[in-house]
Amino acid sequence: MRQKVEVESKKGERIRVTLPPFANPDLSIVGVTFSWDMAKAYIAYEARGQSLSLPDFKLTPLSVQVNGADLSNSFRVMQPATKDRPGMLAATLPKVANQGEPFHVRLGFEKNATAQALIRASRGIFVDAFGVDEKDEKLRRELGLDLHPQARFIPADPACEDGINGLEHGRSAPAILATRRSWFEAKDPRLAYVHECQDALQAVSYRVYGQCADALACNPYRLATSFSEYPDDNDPHFIEQEENYFRWTLDAAKPRPWYWFPEAFSKTLINPELLT
Repeated sequence: MRQKVEVESKKGERIRVTLPPFANPDLSIVGVTFSWDMAKAYIAYEARGQSLSLPDFKLTPLSVQVNGADLSNSFRVMQPATKDRPGMLAATLPKVANQGEPFHVRLGFEKNATAQALIRASRGIFVDAFGVDEKDEKLRRELGLDLHPQARFIPADPACEDGINGLEHGRSAPAILATRRSWFEAKDPRLAYVHECQDALQAVSYRVYGQCADALACNPYRLATSFSEYPDDNDPHFIEQEENYFRWTLDAAKPRPWYWFPEAFSKTLINPELLT
């Protein structure tokens, strides 16, 4: 289905554009992570669609570029891609990456096919909590939190805010984009991330906001409210429900990182009996 977009300039001029139907690319980068010393990049890619039907099309990249630098002689394939499984390669960077540094990654395949992604560098996972000031080092140590988290929460609740405003999907995007841009221009090395709660819709809210920030977090509440005073949440398959949110977040955020909020607004703690 084609969508039409109309924009009015400050001079009152109207510009109309018809957007073509969206289709997932045949070749895509689905994840980029970095070694702890930030000297290597690990790039996951997948193939789908027409590329798989071409005779003798090889799914192994022939070239790798990072921020325009040719790394074709300094990468190795760790796992070749197949039609059912992403591929993985490791590339040695021309210089050690900095936290939050923008990276444009380009993989070249035969028949002039390419896969590209734009991300910001970061190290693995981190542990943080709402309401704990980064300057309160003593409390952060007591709680086992990172002293200097690699990501920063954008103060927005797009799922609820869009819903409150009459299901105007995307209404929160301008404010989120403006916040992310202001932090980046202020040279804040932390990734800016937005979160989706249990009210977020997979095909709408996740798809819109998954690409609005440097990372996306899910906040399913499945572990928090199951077996609580909320009858609708007393589902024995609450762990499977939690995992569904993981898949939605991963799919919407890729190739960017995704994060998870466990036990948000928790009423009961998960005990071993519930996991058997």
